[in-house]
Amino acid sequence: MDRDFIVNEIKELINRGNDVLNSKLDVNGIAGTSHYVNCSLFQDWFTKTKFLLGKCLCPDNDFYHKICDLENYTVPNTKSIINLLNTILEYEAKGVLTFNNSDNTSMSIQTLYNILERFNDIVKQLRKRYDNRPTLDVIDEYDVQDLLHCLLKIFYDDIRKEEWTPSYAGKCSRQDFLIKKEKCVIETKKTRQGLTEKELGDELIIDISRYKIHPDCLSLVCFIYDPDGRISNPIGFIDDLEKANDGFVKVIINPN
Repeated sequence: MDRDFIVNEIKELINRGNDVLNSKLDVNGIAGTSHYVNCSLFQDWFTKTKFLLGKCLCPDNDFYHKICDLENYTVPNTKSIINLLNTILEYEAKGVLTFNNSDNTSMSIQTLYNILERFNDIVKQLRKRYDNRPTLDVIDEYDVQDLLHCLLKIFYDDIRKEEWTPSYAGKCSRQDFLIKKEKCVIETKKTRQGLTEKELGDELIIDISRYKIHPDCLSLVCFIYDPDGRISNPIGFIDDLEKANDGFVKVIINPN
């Protein structure tokens, strides 16, 4: 997880916390000004908050321990957690607090971006073999996955291939690669004749929805190999997907 991703996730948790706060009920279960909020909403939000802070803060961090102690679904606890999350962002911005390994992880993810952004250069170089010797030519999505897997092994120790996401709307989907330590999933696509931009976008929207509920996926990188330039407006295509999933999705189209 890099620093910007963590900050965006905490901001999203603050927004969700305000939604939880607005769910407060009176003793008869009717919306009102009672001491309690909706239990189910609170528990889901509280679990996600503990999980994220447990990953990005030191084990003995006071903020983390204070939030862990606020496990009852009351209005005061909800307000306290929101206030603590705001303070974490304030202290991090002032340099008083630093997220765990955020610099190292950022470098690791940047390495991934560099691989994907130079992918087509690597494909072209592989074709230039001495005496026209056999090589790997990237014809379809399976070739993209095979070459990418080889490149990832240079930089990452724990790469999981063909993991399966939890069921979503009655279906399951195979992940192409999960970089376990970074909790980053790489979904690969290759453009081809007969696959429209809309169809490709719709496929990715479904994939994004599935990956959002996967416990080992904190960020999703959608890599689209487009050697023939079939995507007419790459910038717009990327913006539409990334802005709709701010902080969770990174889209790379290569060549672009």
